[in-house]
Amino acid sequence: MYFHIKKIQNKMKLFKLLLLSAFIIIAKTSFSCDDANISLNSQTDNLDGTYTYEFNLCVEMLGLEGIPEWFQIEFLGNTYTSIVSFTPPIISTSSGDDFTGSIIGDAVRYTFPGVFPAHNANLMCATITITTNGEPGSLNINYHDTYGPSCEETIVFPFPCSISGITAGVQTPCVLATNSYTQEVTVTYSSAPASGTIDINGQSFPITNSPQTVTLTNLPSDGNPVEVTAAFSADLGCTLTENSLFTAPADCSTPCTPNNGTWD
Repeated sequence: MYFHIKKIQNKMKLFKLLLLSAFIIIAKTSFSCDDANISLNSQTDNLDGTYTYEFNLCVEMLGLEGIPEWFQIEFLGNTYTSIVSFTPPIISTSSGDDFTGSIIGDAVRYTFPGVFPAHNANLMCATITITTNGEPGSLNINYHDTYGPSCEETIVFPFPCSISGITAGVQTPCVLATNSYTQEVTVTYSSAPASGTIDINGQSFPITNSPQTVTLTNLPSDGNPVEVTAAFSADLGCTLTENSLFTAPADCSTPCTPNNGTWD
């Protein structure tokens, strides 16, 4: 009887251990590379059969997925045939660990050549420029060498336009003659349309590079919070609104008048 009970207890311990192991595996694969991401800053037709792409790539360095030995951007489809060149040749973490880039087949791969001496950066982001023969139809990004599909992302061109942030900059005082002021605004975006304008609260500006700073003029001085909306004229679905981004200066059109010997 004792041995029978002991055998049951051992089986229960084994079951609990297997259940815990399964939970750890599920947790590990379900959240892999959740902070890694890529965005396309620009695509340039060089008019000689080649195309140049500038990406912002962020790779998650710690957490459940650990530290990658390599990560890569692979080009596929359309008229693409090969990779011509890329920069930078080396990407460094904040703790000084270097990933060295190379062209491997249809991918630009960044590899760490040895054992990590420091590796205390949680997230590593870099701007990468790649020139290709022909125009790719899609990208396959592998953010972590050993995690397969849970750390891979396939993106079909064109990248969707996105406005990720609007911030307020320098504001001038109220101008008495017009009761107005000017306000600098910086817009951060990716994959902007190749034509049209960027429109902010009814004022239009040429599209340059992200982040783009513009100056809104002749704004009414009324002392109220100002809601700011940015959108692209060629893609009205690519928009972002920030409520109460800044506060307008107070009305300066009404002069002060004496009231019982004091000034209002």
